[in-house]
Amino acid sequence: MAGGGGEEDLNLVPFIDLFSVLICFLLMTAVWMNVDALSTNTSLVTAAEDDEPPPEEKPDQLAVTVMANEIQMVVNGQVTRLPLVIDKEGRANVDQVLAVLAEWKRMFPDKKDIQLNTENSVMYQTMISVFDALMGSGWTDVGVNTQ
Repeated sequence: MAGGGGEEDLNLVPFIDLFSVLICFLLMTAVWMNVDALSTNTSLVTAAEDDEPPPEEKPDQLAVTVMANEIQMVVNGQVTRLPLVIDKEGRANVDQVLAVLAEWKRMFPDKKDIQLNTENSVMYQTMISVFDALMGSGWTDVGVNTQ
């Protein structure tokens, strides 16, 4: 407008272009962040035909099972039973669990995988508090199984 009214048309095309570029960037990077979180074991699928088979060793099995009234910690068939103490927010008292996990870390310093099993009656917050204790103790590959 050529008058003294002070109203001018705002050109929104540059803003629309900027947002479309940002959305494309978001979509492209979101896929790669998801792929980055995947854990792969390529040694099982890339073995050459002339390699000799690995020795028939039974791997050490470590499992923590959270039940309605106790926590069972199993290492190669040997069971340790701990009472399940839950606070008013639903979190488990994991002091005894941490002590057993520290002993397991001394027994198996290179092992990173462990299985966490729960019954359906166990509250979600209880399972998460045990899961956090496992992760905080150096067990970075925690498999979760609910029954």
